[in-house]
Amino acid sequence: QQREVAQKAASENREKKFRNELIARLRGQIRNALAGGDPGSGGLEDLVGGYSSGQLDRAMQSALEPPDIISASDQSHFHSHFLFTTSFSRLSPAQQGSVRSILDKDKYHPTFAGDSESGGHPEIPADFSSMKVGLIAAAGGLRLGVMEPDGKDVWVSPGKHIGGVSTLDAQVQENDFDPLVERMLRSASLADLSAMPAALRRKVVRFPEGLSHRSLSEFLGSIAEQTAVANSCDDFLNSRATSYPNSLGDKPEYTVEEALRQLARAFGHRMKYENQMLYASTVTLGLDLRLEPSARVMLRLSELLKPDARPGIDDTILFGECTKPQVNCIIRNHPIKLKYGGLLFRIGRIHACLRLYALLTPDLRAKAEEMEGLGYGRMSNRQKTAFDAVVEAGLPATDEWAKGVIGNRLYVRRLSAGAVNAPPTYKLFVYAAGRGEPPLVRRFEIK
Repeated sequence: QQREVAQKAASENREKKFRNELIARLRGQIRNALAGGDPGSGGLEDLVGGYSSGQLDRAMQSALEPPDIISASDQSHFHSHFLFTTSFSRLSPAQQGSVRSILDKDKYHPTFAGDSESGGHPEIPADFSSMKVGLIAAAGGLRLGVMEPDGKDVWVSPGKHIGGVSTLDAQVQENDFDPLVERMLRSASLADLSAMPAALRRKVVRFPEGLSHRSLSEFLGSIAEQTAVANSCDDFLNSRATSYPNSLGDKPEYTVEEALRQLARAFGHRMKYENQMLYASTVTLGLDLRLEPSARVMLRLSELLKPDARPGIDDTILFGECTKPQVNCIIRNHPIKLKYGGLLFRIGRIHACLRLYALLTPDLRAKAEEMEGLGYGRMSNRQKTAFDAVVEAGLPATDEWAKGVIGNRLYVRRLSAGAVNAPPTYKLFVYAAGRGEPPLVRRFEIK
């Protein structure tokens, strides 16, 4: 157990070091743009220059997160990266001029559903005063974002931007940022079969067509059936599957030794034969521990795979116990994605809100459902940090109820959603009101 704690801490430190290196690079690119050294920014430096150092730190963290793209037909994957939204009228004259210039150069056309006369793309309005603008911090850089007039989507400047660094997606993370891992994967000792009898190493095995080439357990199970050699393998969500599904697909049969050496490299596992048994263990233990959801979450995911299972709002709330990387790992590797892919992407989009709600004690949740809401002062430091993350990013609420809230408070509204003669169900509408007058309000739907 001490070894696991140490490996997990080492993995966290490696990620922090790599993240800091990316942020330092992005910070340098922002500094260069503010000094007038980036011709591709198109005036965006005037908008960015108005943010505080704390806001820029938050923007850079957001820029490293890969947006969860579902389709190219909308920009909703950028909603959780839409930061520091404000009205155009509140910008300085220099910032207003820069925004107008970017909108013109990048051919901004607000979309109105059903506007047949203009083909859905009217000209830029002369009156910008009510336009909501902000910063899109995603895909390794910063861009201008404009909330569409209907309040349901955001336009992202396609051409003018500041910065361009790598995002922390799954492919970047898979080697745990650890140079030792690459050396291990290239080492002949990754598969230690010295104690395996020669006849067993040379034994020929064949893998059935229906076998999943992404699943280590299916490969090892097939080898066990054909050789009668028992095996023991860890089963972390992050490393149970591979990003190289073409493993062992180049010929119809392999010797046991050939198969195990290829599997060791493809799945990042040490293979060791001793005491007439095969042992497989991950080479990225720290990363796997960090990305492993709690036992409670994993158990519920298994239950949801049953044919008659249906997810409810309690399941959505349960995901608040996971970190965002853990949610991404579920989306990437758990078979639940084939059954409820849309649900998982929606959870990824509202994860900051779910995280905040999960941190609230039952009495604070009840307080948030009262008419006056939950005040910022009643939150713990950890809850305040989560609240700040919620109010900073996302589309501002435009419904009537959001117009009457008090700033720096959290409100939860429960709406019954059960059908007639069916078990009662409900939805939660979460309103996070920031500082300022009137306060900017973010609205989230949990269902």
